[in-house]
Amino acid sequence: MELLLVLLLPALLGADWPTFQGDYRRSGTAAERIAPPLTEAWRYRATHAPAPAWPEPAREDVTNRFGNLRAVVAYDRAFQVVAADGTVYFGSSADDKIYALDAATGRQRWSFFTGGPVRLAPTVAGDLVYAGSDDGAVYCLRAEDGQLVWKRLVRKPLACVPGNGRMISLWPVRSSIVVDGGVAYAAAGLFPNEGVYLAAFDAGDGAVQWTEKIDASAQGYMLASEDRLYVPTGRTAPAIFARADGKSLGRLPDGGNACVLLDGREVAPGPGVRPGMAVADAHSRETVATFNGLRMVTSGSMAYMQSEDKLTALDREQYVVLAREGKTLNEEQKQLGGGTDKPDAERAARLAAIQARLKEIASAQKACYAWSVPCDCPHAMILAGEALYLGGKDKLAAVNSADGKTIWSADVAGTAHGLAAADGRLYVSTDQGVIHCFESAGESERPKHAAAPATADQRPPRPAADALPPAEGLDGEFIKRVLDAAQIEQGYCILLGSGEGRLAYE
Repeated sequence: MELLLVLLLPALLGADWPTFQGDYRRSGTAAERIAPPLTEAWRYRATHAPAPAWPEPAREDVTNRFGNLRAVVAYDRAFQVVAADGTVYFGSSADDKIYALDAATGRQRWSFFTGGPVRLAPTVAGDLVYAGSDDGAVYCLRAEDGQLVWKRLVRKPLACVPGNGRMISLWPVRSSIVVDGGVAYAAAGLFPNEGVYLAAFDAGDGAVQWTEKIDASAQGYMLASEDRLYVPTGRTAPAIFARADGKSLGRLPDGGNACVLLDGREVAPGPGVRPGMAVADAHSRETVATFNGLRMVTSGSMAYMQSEDKLTALDREQYVVLAREGKTLNEEQKQLGGGTDKPDAERAARLAAIQARLKEIASAQKACYAWSVPCDCPHAMILAGEALYLGGKDKLAAVNSADGKTIWSADVAGTAHGLAAADGRLYVSTDQGVIHCFESAGESERPKHAAAPATADQRPPRPAADALPPAEGLDGEFIKRVLDAAQIEQGYCILLGSGEGRLAYE
Protein backbone atom coordinates (compact mmCIF):
# COMPACT_ATOMS: atom_id res chain seq x y z
CA MET A 1 0.00 0.00 0.00
CA GLU A 2 1.30 3.43 -0.92
CA LEU A 3 1.70 5.48 2.24
CA LEU A 4 1.74 9.20 2.83
CA LEU A 5 3.93 10.23 5.76
CA VAL A 6 1.70 12.01 8.26
CA LEU A 7 3.41 14.36 10.67
CA LEU A 8 3.21 13.19 14.27
CA LEU A 9 3.48 16.51 16.00
CA PRO A 10 6.10 17.00 18.72
CA ALA A 11 3.53 16.82 21.51
CA LEU A 12 3.38 13.05 21.02
CA LEU A 13 7.00 12.46 21.94
CA GLY A 14 6.43 12.44 25.69
CA ALA A 15 3.89 10.80 27.96
CA ASP A 16 1.64 13.87 27.92
CA TRP A 17 -1.86 14.17 26.48
CA PRO A 18 -1.63 17.76 25.22
CA THR A 19 -4.73 17.87 23.04
CA PHE A 20 -8.05 16.09 22.55
CA GLN A 21 -7.52 12.38 21.78
CA GLY A 22 -3.81 12.80 22.40
CA ASP A 23 -2.58 14.17 19.07
CA TYR A 24 -3.71 16.14 16.04
CA ARG A 25 -4.60 12.96 14.17
CA ARG A 26 -7.05 12.34 17.05
CA SER A 27 -5.76 8.77 17.20
CA GLY A 28 -6.91 8.25 20.80
CA THR A 29 -3.76 6.25 21.58
CA ALA A 30 -1.65 6.95 24.66
CA ALA A 31 2.13 6.89 24.52
CA GLU A 32 2.31 4.63 27.57
CA ARG A 33 0.76 1.57 29.15
CA ILE A 34 -1.87 2.01 31.88
CA ALA A 35 -2.67 -1.49 33.08
CA PRO A 36 -5.85 -2.35 34.97
CA PRO A 37 -6.94 -2.88 37.66
CA LEU A 38 -6.97 0.81 38.53
CA THR A 39 -7.76 2.64 41.74
CA GLU A 40 -9.32 6.07 42.00
CA ALA A 41 -6.70 8.57 43.14
CA TRP A 42 -8.93 11.64 43.27
CA ARG A 43 -12.21 13.09 42.07
CA TYR A 44 -12.86 16.71 41.12
CA ARG A 45 -16.43 17.99 40.99
CA ALA A 46 -16.80 21.33 39.23
CA THR A 47 -19.08 23.91 40.80
CA HIS A 48 -21.25 23.85 37.68
CA ALA A 49 -21.96 20.95 35.34
CA PRO A 50 -21.32 21.41 31.60
CA ALA A 51 -23.84 23.56 29.71
CA PRO A 52 -23.82 22.11 26.17
CA ALA A 53 -24.60 24.46 23.31
CA TRP A 54 -26.74 21.90 21.49
CA PRO A 55 -28.18 19.55 24.11
CA GLU A 56 -30.50 17.65 21.78
CA PRO A 57 -30.30 16.73 18.07
CA ALA A 58 -32.88 17.71 15.52
CA ARG A 59 -35.59 15.05 15.29
CA GLU A 60 -35.22 14.67 11.54
CA ASP A 61 -33.42 15.86 8.44
CA VAL A 62 -36.32 16.92 6.24
CA THR A 63 -34.17 17.70 3.20
CA ASN A 64 -32.53 14.28 3.06
CA ARG A 65 -35.49 12.44 4.59
CA PHE A 66 -33.62 10.99 7.54
CA GLY A 67 -35.28 10.51 10.92
CA ASN A 68 -34.21 9.39 14.40
CA LEU A 69 -31.05 11.47 14.18
CA ARG A 70 -28.40 11.13 16.87
CA ALA A 71 -26.50 14.10 18.26
CA VAL A 72 -23.24 14.73 16.43
CA VAL A 73 -22.35 18.23 17.68
CA ALA A 74 -21.65 16.89 21.17
CA TYR A 75 -18.12 18.09 21.84
CA ASP A 76 -19.07 19.96 25.07
CA ARG A 77 -21.08 17.36 26.99
CA ALA A 78 -18.18 16.92 29.41
CA PHE A 79 -15.17 18.96 30.42
CA GLN A 80 -12.63 17.27 28.13
CA VAL A 81 -9.21 17.36 29.77
CA VAL A 82 -5.65 17.52 28.53
CA ALA A 83 -2.57 16.88 30.64
CA ALA A 84 1.08 17.88 30.48
CA ASP A 85 3.97 18.26 32.92
CA GLY A 86 1.96 17.24 35.97
CA THR A 87 -1.01 19.52 35.31
CA VAL A 88 -4.51 18.81 34.03
CA TYR A 89 -6.33 21.52 32.04
CA PHE A 90 -9.95 21.93 30.99
CA GLY A 91 -12.33 24.65 29.87
CA SER A 92 -15.81 25.26 31.25
CA SER A 93 -18.92 25.91 29.18
CA ALA A 94 -20.76 26.81 32.40
CA ASP A 95 -18.66 29.50 34.09
CA ASP A 96 -16.50 30.63 31.15
CA LYS A 97 -13.15 29.69 32.69
CA ILE A 98 -10.02 27.74 31.88
CA TYR A 99 -8.83 25.61 34.80
CA ALA A 100 -5.54 24.00 35.79
CA LEU A 101 -5.48 21.15 38.34
CA ASP A 102 -2.56 19.41 39.99
CA ALA A 103 -2.39 16.01 38.30
CA ALA A 104 -1.33 14.24 41.50
CA THR A 105 -4.00 15.64 43.82
CA GLY A 106 -6.76 17.19 41.72
CA ARG A 107 -6.43 20.46 43.60
CA GLN A 108 -6.90 23.64 41.60
CA ARG A 109 -3.71 25.46 40.68
CA TRP A 110 -5.26 28.39 38.85
CA SER A 111 -8.22 29.52 36.76
CA PHE A 112 -8.69 32.18 34.10
CA PHE A 113 -11.90 33.93 33.05
CA THR A 114 -12.69 34.35 29.36
CA GLY A 115 -15.63 36.35 27.99
CA GLY A 116 -17.78 33.35 27.11
CA PRO A 117 -18.18 29.57 27.35
CA VAL A 118 -15.08 27.49 26.64
CA ARG A 119 -16.54 24.44 24.89
CA LEU A 120 -13.53 22.45 23.73
CA ALA A 121 -10.43 21.14 25.46
CA PRO A 122 -7.44 23.48 25.62
CA THR A 123 -4.22 22.71 23.76
CA VAL A 124 -0.83 22.62 25.50
CA ALA A 125 2.29 23.44 23.51
CA GLY A 126 5.53 23.88 25.42
CA ASP A 127 4.91 26.13 28.40
CA LEU A 128 1.78 27.72 26.91
CA VAL A 129 -1.92 26.81 26.98
CA TYR A 130 -4.29 27.78 24.15
CA ALA A 131 -8.09 27.82 24.10
CA GLY A 132 -10.95 29.37 22.18
CA SER A 133 -14.13 30.86 23.62
CA ASP A 134 -17.65 31.75 22.55
CA ASP A 135 -16.57 35.38 22.98
CA GLY A 136 -14.83 35.01 19.61
CA ALA A 137 -11.28 35.10 20.97
CA VAL A 138 -8.30 32.78 21.08
CA TYR A 139 -6.42 32.91 24.39
CA CYS A 140 -2.79 32.06 25.08
CA LEU A 141 -1.91 31.58 28.76
CA ARG A 142 1.21 30.68 30.69
CA ALA A 143 0.90 27.05 31.76
CA GLU A 144 2.66 27.74 35.05
CA ASP A 145 0.26 30.32 36.49
CA GLY A 146 -2.49 31.07 33.95
CA GLN A 147 -1.27 34.58 33.19
CA LEU A 148 -2.47 35.97 29.86
CA VAL A 149 0.23 36.03 27.17
CA TRP A 150 -2.02 37.19 24.33
CA LYS A 151 -5.64 37.33 23.25
CA ARG A 152 -6.86 37.75 19.68
CA LEU A 153 -10.27 37.99 18.08
CA VAL A 154 -10.53 35.77 15.02
CA ARG A 155 -12.97 38.24 13.48
CA LYS A 156 -13.18 41.95 14.25
CA PRO A 157 -15.06 43.93 15.40
CA LEU A 158 -16.60 42.17 18.38
CA ALA A 159 -20.34 41.69 17.79
CA CYS A 160 -22.46 39.96 20.44
CA VAL A 161 -25.78 38.21 19.88
CA PRO A 162 -28.04 35.87 21.90
CA GLY A 163 -27.01 32.29 21.16
CA ASN A 164 -27.50 28.92 22.86
CA GLY A 165 -28.95 30.61 25.94
CA ARG A 166 -26.02 33.01 26.34
CA MET A 167 -24.72 36.27 24.96
CA ILE A 168 -21.93 35.20 22.61
CA SER A 169 -19.91 36.53 19.72
CA LEU A 170 -21.45 36.40 16.27
CA TRP A 171 -18.27 34.45 15.50
CA PRO A 172 -17.68 32.11 18.47
CA VAL A 173 -14.55 29.96 18.45
CA ARG A 174 -15.93 26.43 18.44
CA SER A 175 -12.97 24.74 16.87
CA SER A 176 -10.04 23.29 18.76
CA ILE A 177 -6.76 25.18 18.59
CA VAL A 178 -4.05 23.39 16.60
CA VAL A 179 -0.53 24.54 17.47
CA ASP A 180 2.40 23.34 15.38
CA GLY A 181 5.52 24.79 13.84
CA GLY A 182 5.11 28.03 15.77
CA VAL A 183 1.61 28.61 14.36
CA ALA A 184 -1.76 28.43 16.14
CA TYR A 185 -4.78 27.67 13.95
CA ALA A 186 -8.40 28.39 14.94
CA ALA A 187 -11.82 28.83 13.33
CA ALA A 188 -14.69 31.08 14.39
CA GLY A 189 -18.32 31.33 13.31
CA LEU A 190 -21.27 28.98 12.96
CA PHE A 191 -23.26 30.15 9.93
CA PRO A 192 -21.52 30.70 6.57
CA ASN A 193 -24.06 33.37 5.58
CA GLU A 194 -22.96 35.36 8.66
CA GLY A 195 -19.29 34.59 8.01
CA VAL A 196 -17.04 31.79 9.23
CA TYR A 197 -13.31 32.44 9.42
CA LEU A 198 -10.21 30.28 9.62
CA ALA A 199 -7.13 32.01 10.97
CA ALA A 200 -3.46 31.39 11.69
CA PHE A 201 -1.61 33.25 14.48
CA ASP A 202 1.98 33.37 15.56
CA ALA A 203 1.92 30.98 18.52
CA GLY A 204 4.36 33.14 20.49
CA ASP A 205 2.92 36.64 20.24
CA GLY A 206 -0.48 36.16 18.55
CA ALA A 207 0.38 38.13 15.43
CA VAL A 208 -2.08 37.31 12.63
CA GLN A 209 -0.45 35.41 9.77
CA TRP A 210 -3.57 35.01 7.65
CA THR A 211 -7.38 34.98 7.91
CA GLU A 212 -9.60 33.26 5.36
CA LYS A 213 -13.39 33.33 5.04
CA ILE A 214 -14.61 29.76 4.60
CA ASP A 215 -17.85 28.11 3.52
CA ALA A 216 -18.24 25.74 6.46
CA SER A 217 -19.69 25.69 9.97
CA ALA A 218 -16.54 25.00 11.99
CA GLN A 219 -17.52 23.00 15.07
CA GLY A 220 -15.32 20.43 16.77
CA TYR A 221 -11.76 19.17 16.93
CA MET A 222 -9.69 19.91 13.84
CA LEU A 223 -7.26 17.37 12.43
CA ALA A 224 -3.85 18.35 11.11
CA SER A 225 -1.51 16.65 8.69
CA GLU A 226 1.76 18.16 7.54
CA ASP A 227 0.06 20.51 5.08
CA ARG A 228 -3.70 20.32 5.69
CA LEU A 229 -6.38 21.08 8.25
CA TYR A 230 -9.55 18.96 8.39
CA VAL A 231 -12.41 20.92 9.94
CA PRO A 232 -15.49 19.10 11.31
CA THR A 233 -18.76 20.81 10.39
CA GLY A 234 -21.40 18.96 12.38
CA ARG A 235 -23.62 16.63 10.40
CA THR A 236 -22.05 17.51 7.04
CA ALA A 237 -18.74 16.25 5.67
CA PRO A 238 -15.50 17.73 7.08
CA ALA A 239 -13.93 20.54 5.05
CA ILE A 240 -10.25 20.57 4.05
CA PHE A 241 -7.99 23.63 4.02
CA ALA A 242 -4.33 24.32 3.28
CA ARG A 243 -2.26 25.12 6.35
CA ALA A 244 -0.14 27.54 4.35
CA ASP A 245 -2.91 30.03 3.56
CA GLY A 246 -6.33 28.62 4.56
CA LYS A 247 -7.46 28.08 0.98
CA SER A 248 -10.17 25.49 0.47
CA LEU A 249 -9.16 22.05 -0.77
CA GLY A 250 -12.71 20.70 -0.93
CA ARG A 251 -14.62 18.38 1.36
CA LEU A 252 -14.55 14.74 2.20
CA PRO A 253 -17.24 12.78 0.34
CA ASP A 254 -19.24 11.60 3.33
CA GLY A 255 -19.54 11.56 7.08
CA GLY A 256 -19.49 14.33 9.63
CA ASN A 257 -18.70 15.09 13.24
CA ALA A 258 -15.23 14.47 14.64
CA CYS A 259 -12.91 12.17 12.72
CA VAL A 260 -9.50 10.55 12.75
CA LEU A 261 -6.56 10.97 10.37
CA LEU A 262 -5.16 7.51 9.74
CA ASP A 263 -1.49 6.57 9.51
CA GLY A 264 -1.58 6.18 5.74
CA ARG A 265 -3.38 8.37 3.28
CA GLU A 266 -6.93 8.01 4.62
CA VAL A 267 -9.27 10.08 6.77
CA ALA A 268 -12.13 8.48 8.69
CA PRO A 269 -15.00 10.88 9.48
CA GLY A 270 -17.60 9.97 12.06
CA PRO A 271 -21.33 9.61 11.39
CA GLY A 272 -23.09 12.45 9.58
CA VAL A 273 -26.55 12.35 8.04
CA ARG A 274 -26.11 8.65 7.41
CA PRO A 275 -25.08 6.26 10.18
CA GLY A 276 -21.64 4.69 10.20
CA MET A 277 -18.10 5.80 9.39
CA ALA A 278 -16.51 6.26 6.00
CA VAL A 279 -12.81 5.95 5.17
CA ALA A 280 -11.83 8.41 2.45
CA ASP A 281 -8.64 8.99 0.49
CA ALA A 282 -7.17 12.17 1.95
CA HIS A 283 -6.09 13.53 -1.45
CA SER A 284 -8.57 12.22 -4.03
CA ARG A 285 -11.36 12.52 -1.41
CA GLU A 286 -13.00 9.34 -2.69
CA THR A 287 -14.71 6.96 -0.28
CA VAL A 288 -12.62 3.82 0.09
CA ALA A 289 -14.55 1.83 2.71
CA THR A 290 -17.48 2.16 5.11
CA PHE A 291 -17.95 0.76 8.61
CA ASN A 292 -20.70 0.56 11.19
CA GLY A 293 -19.31 2.71 13.97
CA LEU A 294 -19.40 5.97 15.93
CA ARG A 295 -15.68 6.50 16.46
CA MET A 296 -12.35 4.85 15.77
CA VAL A 297 -9.07 4.50 17.64
CA THR A 298 -5.99 3.40 15.73
CA SER A 299 -2.70 1.76 16.65
CA GLY A 300 -0.36 0.58 13.92
CA SER A 301 -2.36 -1.35 11.35
CA MET A 302 -5.18 -2.04 13.80
CA ALA A 303 -8.36 -0.04 14.22
CA TYR A 304 -10.88 -0.35 17.03
CA MET A 305 -14.42 0.79 16.27
CA GLN A 306 -17.08 1.68 18.77
CA SER A 307 -20.77 1.60 17.87
CA GLU A 308 -23.95 1.98 19.93
CA ASP A 309 -23.85 -1.66 21.04
CA LYS A 310 -20.67 -3.25 19.68
CA LEU A 311 -16.88 -3.01 19.84
CA THR A 312 -14.87 -4.31 16.89
CA ALA A 313 -11.18 -4.77 16.05
CA LEU A 314 -9.82 -5.20 12.53
CA ASP A 315 -6.65 -4.97 10.49
CA ARG A 316 -7.59 -1.65 8.98
CA GLU A 317 -4.60 -1.35 6.62
CA GLN A 318 -5.20 -4.72 4.98
CA TYR A 319 -8.96 -4.12 4.82
CA VAL A 320 -8.47 -0.81 3.01
CA VAL A 321 -5.96 -2.35 0.55
CA LEU A 322 -8.58 -4.95 -0.33
CA ALA A 323 -11.33 -2.34 -0.50
CA ARG A 324 -9.32 -0.24 -2.96
CA GLU A 325 -8.74 -3.26 -5.18
CA GLY A 326 -12.41 -4.22 -4.96
CA LYS A 327 -13.51 -0.73 -5.96
CA THR A 328 -11.22 -0.76 -9.01
CA LEU A 329 -12.50 -4.19 -10.08
CA ASN A 330 -16.14 -3.18 -9.66
CA GLU A 331 -15.59 -0.16 -11.90
CA GLU A 332 -13.92 -2.36 -14.52
CA GLN A 333 -16.76 -4.87 -14.28
CA LYS A 334 -19.30 -2.15 -14.98
CA GLN A 335 -17.39 -1.03 -18.06
CA LEU A 336 -16.97 -4.55 -19.43
CA GLY A 337 -20.54 -5.54 -18.70
CA GLY A 338 -22.11 -2.41 -20.18
CA GLY A 339 -24.33 -2.49 -23.24
CA THR A 340 -26.78 -5.08 -24.55
CA ASP A 341 -24.37 -7.04 -26.74
CA LYS A 342 -23.26 -10.44 -25.58
CA PRO A 343 -19.63 -10.16 -24.43
CA ASP A 344 -17.04 -11.85 -26.59
CA ALA A 345 -14.92 -14.67 -25.21
CA GLU A 346 -12.14 -12.38 -24.01
CA ARG A 347 -14.54 -10.05 -22.19
CA ALA A 348 -16.44 -12.96 -20.70
CA ALA A 349 -13.23 -14.51 -19.39
CA ARG A 350 -12.18 -11.21 -17.85
CA LEU A 351 -15.60 -10.74 -16.23
CA ALA A 352 -15.42 -14.23 -14.77
CA ALA A 353 -11.96 -13.54 -13.39
CA ILE A 354 -13.14 -10.28 -11.84
CA GLN A 355 -16.11 -11.94 -10.17
CA ALA A 356 -13.88 -14.70 -8.78
CA ARG A 357 -11.42 -12.15 -7.40
CA LEU A 358 -14.24 -10.09 -5.84
CA LYS A 359 -15.37 -13.20 -3.94
CA GLU A 360 -11.81 -13.73 -2.71
CA ILE A 361 -11.65 -10.10 -1.61
CA ALA A 362 -14.93 -10.37 0.30
CA SER A 363 -13.65 -13.45 2.10
CA ALA A 364 -10.30 -11.81 2.87
CA GLN A 365 -12.03 -8.71 4.24
CA LYS A 366 -14.03 -10.85 6.66
CA ALA A 367 -10.75 -12.36 7.85
CA CYS A 368 -9.47 -8.84 8.64
CA TYR A 369 -11.83 -8.69 11.63
CA ALA A 370 -9.94 -9.89 14.70
CA TRP A 371 -12.95 -9.86 17.03
CA SER A 372 -16.32 -8.22 17.69
CA VAL A 373 -18.08 -8.14 21.06
CA PRO A 374 -21.21 -6.54 22.57
CA CYS A 375 -20.51 -3.20 24.24
CA ASP A 376 -22.64 -1.12 26.61
CA CYS A 377 -20.14 1.78 26.89
CA PRO A 378 -20.55 3.72 23.62
CA HIS A 379 -19.67 7.29 24.65
CA ALA A 380 -15.84 7.50 24.55
CA MET A 381 -12.81 5.33 23.79
CA ILE A 382 -9.02 5.50 24.03
CA LEU A 383 -6.19 2.94 23.92
CA ALA A 384 -3.44 2.83 26.57
CA GLY A 385 -1.06 -0.09 26.20
CA GLU A 386 -3.05 -3.30 25.72
CA ALA A 387 -6.23 -1.87 27.26
CA LEU A 388 -9.09 -0.12 25.51
CA TYR A 389 -10.87 2.18 27.94
CA LEU A 390 -14.54 2.83 27.24
CA GLY A 391 -16.94 5.43 28.63
CA GLY A 392 -20.52 4.47 29.47
CA LYS A 393 -23.42 5.67 31.56
CA ASP A 394 -22.25 5.75 35.19
CA LYS A 395 -19.55 3.31 34.13
CA LEU A 396 -15.98 2.97 32.90
CA ALA A 397 -14.75 -0.31 31.37
CA ALA A 398 -11.40 -1.69 30.22
CA VAL A 399 -11.25 -4.24 27.39
CA ASN A 400 -8.28 -6.34 26.29
CA SER A 401 -7.37 -5.11 22.81
CA ALA A 402 -6.18 -8.61 21.84
CA ASP A 403 -9.51 -10.39 22.26
CA GLY A 404 -12.19 -7.89 23.33
CA LYS A 405 -12.68 -9.40 26.78
CA THR A 406 -13.63 -7.04 29.62
CA ILE A 407 -10.82 -7.04 32.17
CA TRP A 408 -11.91 -4.29 34.57
CA SER A 409 -14.68 -1.79 35.26
CA ALA A 410 -15.51 1.02 37.69
CA ASP A 411 -18.40 3.29 38.57
CA VAL A 412 -18.26 6.97 37.66
CA ALA A 413 -20.56 9.90 38.43
CA GLY A 414 -22.55 10.44 35.23
CA THR A 415 -22.07 9.54 31.58
CA ALA A 416 -18.37 9.32 30.67
CA HIS A 417 -17.94 11.40 27.50
CA GLY A 418 -14.24 12.20 27.96
CA LEU A 419 -11.12 10.06 28.42
CA ALA A 420 -7.45 11.00 28.56
CA ALA A 421 -4.24 9.24 29.63
CA ALA A 422 -0.95 10.76 30.73
CA ASP A 423 1.92 10.06 33.11
CA GLY A 424 0.45 6.78 34.33
CA ARG A 425 -2.98 8.23 35.05
CA LEU A 426 -6.37 7.81 33.40
CA TYR A 427 -8.78 10.76 33.46
CA VAL A 428 -12.52 10.36 32.99
CA SER A 429 -14.85 13.34 32.43
CA THR A 430 -18.62 13.07 32.81
CA ASP A 431 -21.68 15.11 31.95
CA GLN A 432 -22.08 15.93 35.65
CA GLY A 433 -18.95 18.06 35.68
CA VAL A 434 -16.94 15.37 37.47
CA ILE A 435 -13.35 14.46 36.59
CA HIS A 436 -12.12 11.12 37.95
CA CYS A 437 -8.42 10.26 38.10
CA PHE A 438 -7.45 6.57 38.17
CA GLU A 439 -4.00 5.02 38.62
CA SER A 440 -2.68 1.50 38.19
CA ALA A 441 -3.19 -0.46 41.39
CA GLY A 442 0.32 -1.87 41.11
CA GLU A 443 2.01 1.53 41.12
CA SER A 444 2.93 1.27 44.80
CA GLU A 445 5.77 3.75 44.46
CA ARG A 446 3.31 6.49 43.46
CA PRO A 447 1.63 7.93 46.57
CA LYS A 448 -2.15 8.09 46.63
CA HIS A 449 -3.67 11.46 47.34
CA ALA A 450 -7.01 12.49 48.76
CA ALA A 451 -8.15 15.43 46.68
CA ALA A 452 -10.06 18.41 47.95
CA PRO A 453 -12.29 19.05 44.92
CA ALA A 454 -14.87 21.75 44.59
CA THR A 455 -18.40 20.69 45.47
CA ALA A 456 -21.82 21.95 44.53
CA ASP A 457 -22.36 23.66 47.89
CA GLN A 458 -19.28 25.83 47.44
CA ARG A 459 -20.98 28.23 45.06
CA PRO A 460 -20.56 31.87 46.06
CA PRO A 461 -23.44 33.06 48.27
CA ARG A 462 -25.94 35.61 47.04
CA PRO A 463 -25.00 39.07 48.22
CA ALA A 464 -27.10 40.45 51.04
CA ALA A 465 -29.60 43.06 49.88
CA ASP A 466 -28.17 45.66 52.24
CA ALA A 467 -24.72 45.16 50.73
CA LEU A 468 -25.90 47.06 47.66
CA PRO A 469 -26.24 50.84 47.73
CA PRO A 470 -29.78 52.13 48.20
CA ALA A 471 -31.58 53.00 44.98
CA GLU A 472 -34.93 54.72 45.22
CA GLY A 473 -37.75 52.78 43.59
CA LEU A 474 -35.62 49.85 42.43
CA ASP A 475 -36.98 47.23 44.80
CA GLY A 476 -38.44 43.77 44.25
CA GLU A 477 -42.01 45.04 44.05
CA PHE A 478 -41.09 47.49 41.29
CA ILE A 479 -39.41 44.79 39.23
CA LYS A 480 -42.39 42.48 39.74
CA ARG A 481 -44.74 45.17 38.39
CA VAL A 482 -42.50 45.63 35.35
CA LEU A 483 -42.41 41.90 34.58
CA ASP A 484 -46.16 41.52 35.14
CA ALA A 485 -46.82 44.35 32.72
CA ALA A 486 -44.47 42.89 30.11
CA GLN A 487 -46.02 39.39 30.43
CA ILE A 488 -42.68 37.81 29.55
CA GLU A 489 -41.52 34.78 31.50
CA GLN A 490 -38.18 34.12 29.84
CA GLY A 491 -35.84 35.79 27.39
CA TYR A 492 -32.97 38.26 27.27
CA CYS A 493 -32.71 41.67 28.83
CA ILE A 494 -30.17 44.35 27.98
CA LEU A 495 -29.57 46.56 31.00
CA LEU A 496 -28.23 50.02 30.22
CA GLY A 497 -26.55 52.16 32.83
CA SER A 498 -26.61 49.48 35.50
CA GLY A 499 -24.56 51.52 37.96
CA GLU A 500 -23.86 49.36 40.99
CA GLY A 501 -26.12 46.55 39.82
CA ARG A 502 -29.20 47.07 42.04
CA LEU A 503 -31.66 46.64 39.17
CA ALA A 504 -29.96 43.48 37.90
CA TYR A 505 -29.79 42.08 41.43
CA GLU A 506 -33.50 42.61 42.04
